[in-house]
Amino acid sequence: MCSGCFSCRLRLAILLTGVGALLVSAAVWGETWRVPSQHPTICGAVDSAAYGDTVLVEPGTYYKETDPDWDYHWIVMKDGVTLISELGPEVTILVEMSSKKGNITIWCDSVGDARIEGFAIMDANPAPAGENWDRAIGIFSSDVTITNNVIHHFETGIWVSGEPPQWELPVIYSNEIYDCLYGIDVDHFWILDSPYIVSNHIHDCHLGIRSHDSAPYIGANTIENNDGIGLVYEGCSGGTVELNRIINNGWAGVYVYTQCYSNMPCLNCRHYKGHANDVYGNGEYEVYCDELTGLGLFEAAYNYWGTVCPDSSRFYGEVNWTPWVDSTHMAAYSDCRSPDHSTRPTTWGTIKAIFK
Repeated sequence: MCSGCFSCRLRLAILLTGVGALLVSAAVWGETWRVPSQHPTICGAVDSAAYGDTVLVEPGTYYKETDPDWDYHWIVMKDGVTLISELGPEVTILVEMSSKKGNITIWCDSVGDARIEGFAIMDANPAPAGENWDRAIGIFSSDVTITNNVIHHFETGIWVSGEPPQWELPVIYSNEIYDCLYGIDVDHFWILDSPYIVSNHIHDCHLGIRSHDSAPYIGANTIENNDGIGLVYEGCSGGTVELNRIINNGWAGVYVYTQCYSNMPCLNCRHYKGHANDVYGNGEYEVYCDELTGLGLFEAAYNYWGTVCPDSSRFYGEVNWTPWVDSTHMAAYSDCRSPDHSTRPTTWGTIKAIFK
C-alpha cells in the first residue's frame, strides 16, 4: 500500500471508488438484488446477498424495517456486498425511526470488501446531543468504502473503531455530513494506521472530525461552519492532515489534546507548499494545542492562515506555524516585516508558547 504523498493516497481512494463502481455491474459474477421491485426490504436483500452481490435500491423514502423499539441495527452489512442507490442521495432516503440509545442505521462489524454509496440517511427522532449515541454508519474492524452519502441529524454521522481485517483500511470519501454532534468520529482505531478520510464536506455540526487514540489520514476535506471545533485530536492520536479547508468554525479550527509525544499529529507534515491546509476565520483560535506531556511541538508550518501576516495570538500553546504560504499554496512567506523592512510586528513568533 502506498503511504507517501497525498496524491498517492488520493489516487488510492479514487481507485477504490472506481473499483467499487465496477461492482455496480458485478452481475457478470454476482447477483443484483433490486429493492423494492425484486425484494421488498433493504435489510432482507442484504441478508440474502452473497460475496460479490449488489443490493441496488430504487428511488424512494425507506423507513426502518425492523422493530424501532427493539433492534439496535437496521441494515447489517456482509463481506463483499455493495449497497448502492440507483439514482443517488437526492431521491433515495433512509429514515432511522429508533429512539433507542446506541442504535446504528447501517452496521459493519468485521466486514471485508463492502461498499455503501448514494444514500441520504437521516434520524427522524434525534435526541439532544450526548443523550442518544445514535450513528448513521458504524464501522468496527471493517474494510468498507463509504462514498457519496448525505448524513444528518445523528449524534455521530460516521463512527469508526476496532482494527482493520486483512490490513485493509476503511475509505470515507466524498460524503456530506451536517447537523450532528460529531461529523466523523475515529475512536480507538488501530493506531499504526487508520481510515482514509478524503474529500468530505462536514458542516454545521458541533465537532467536524474527531480522532481519539487513532491516526487517520485526512485529506482534501472541507470542514466549515461547525459551532465548536473543526478538527479534534485526543489521547494518543497522530496522522497526516493535508489540503483541507478548515474554516469558519465557532471556537477553533484545530484542537490538539494529546498525551503521547511519540504520536503527535501535524498539519502538512511533509512541508510541501502545494499540500497546505487553509485554516482561517475560526472563532477564537486557528490552532489550540493543549499538549499534556510538556515535550511536544505541534507542527503546522506551510499552511495558509488567511493572510500574509498571521496574528500569533491565533495560536495557543507550543505551535510552529511559520513559515506559511499564500492563498495559492505556492508562494512561501517566512517573514512578516513592516513595509520598510525595518521592524517586525509585535505578534511575530516562529513558535508561540502560551500557558494559561
